[in-house]
Amino acid sequence: MNWHVNSATTQAPCQTPCVIRTRDGRELKATLIHLNEQYHGKMPKNKLYKWRLGKHNFIEDEDVVEWRLDLDI
Repeated sequence: MNWHVNSATTQAPCQTPCVIRTRDGRELKATLIHLNEQYHGKMPKNKLYKWRLGKHNFIEDEDVVEWRLDLDI
């Protein structure tokens, strides 16, 4: 099942379907997105990554414990 710990060094590739585990134990399908620094320049660098669950649902990157590619079966 190739689970990876979510950290700055082992981060999922952006815009790739993944399955994530959150701190509260939920497993969700999500994609990692990187916010454009031009429009979000005042945010700290570690806040520019978010996990998109749907069209308007997001989870902060720091709330994700583990991730794996959705292609892994």
